[in-house]
Amino acid sequence: GYHGLIYVEKGPNVITRLTIEPEMPEGFPVQEIHQTIDYNYVEISGHQYLLPLYSQVQSRAGRFGSRNEIEFRSYHKYTAGSTITFANPLPSANCNS
Repeated sequence: GYHGLIYVEKGPNVITRLTIEPEMPEGFPVQEIHQTIDYNYVEISGHQYLLPLYSQVQSRAGRFGSRNEIEFRSYHKYTAGSTITFANPLPSANCNS
């Protein structure tokens, strides 16, 4: 299971942060994991989107700990277009029988 907190900006009711802590089973080599994810609005192609900006995961296994920091940036809108053309259209089937 997991437990944690959800931080919500009062008024617009927008999530600004999540904290996540998994409940590790007894005897599992990793004793602690703490994750935080911060959200904010980012402009992409003239529109505002609520997206993750920063995340940090800290863990401990015995006497050893680690921290992983992730910064989300340079969000872009990706688009693609295609056109299908036929040089010689197939003759229509004649169904007069």
